[in-house]
Amino acid sequence: FGRGAMVKEFDTVVFSEETVVGEVYGPVKTQFGYHAIKVTERGGKKAGKKAGKKKKAKQLTVTSEEDFTAKVVNSKEATAVEFYSNLCGSCKEFAPTWDSFASSSPPVKTTKLNIDDSWAMSLATSLGVMEQGIPNVRLFTGADANGVSIVKGETPSLKELEKLIDAGIKSAGLKKKGKKSGVYRKLNSGEEEK
Repeated sequence: FGRGAMVKEFDTVVFSEETVVGEVYGPVKTQFGYHAIKVTERGGKKAGKKAGKKKKAKQLTVTSEEDFTAKVVNSKEATAVEFYSNLCGSCKEFAPTWDSFASSSPPVKTTKLNIDDSWAMSLATSLGVMEQGIPNVRLFTGADANGVSIVKGETPSLKELEKLIDAGIKSAGLKKKGKKSGVYRKLNSGEEEK
């Protein structure tokens, strides 16, 4: 809603420069009683961030199972994939965490697949995602076409997600190629870490 659409007390909290998106404020007294107010988004900014310019996540675009195989499964670079649904409450709760991770220059490529799309649902089903629950994050490292499950229906914090991804990278034995490369990848035999 825009400024002026609600009572003055709501506007004061929602549109304050000090209000952090995702935090709960209150109790706020209005003519209708007492309220707890949680701003979930403002100007495109998701939970956990102050208002201002949004850093957009640079995620890999995947449009089909064939595209997924080419860009993710057959890639030498590690890729974290989030499977989600627009109809899933836990997925909506996890979305700001995933977006923060993806926009933070993570050590892996990232993409997200909406299982509301039939091809993504088919892929998720074949990988066993639906048996584990959503949101579901899998790490693909070139070692296993099914990837390794990192998140199975839970909604970890950003720090927890980063630790899970780091543990997956470590267990896969991945290395960074080159000092400028921030993305881990599987090195070819005989190829050295620079």
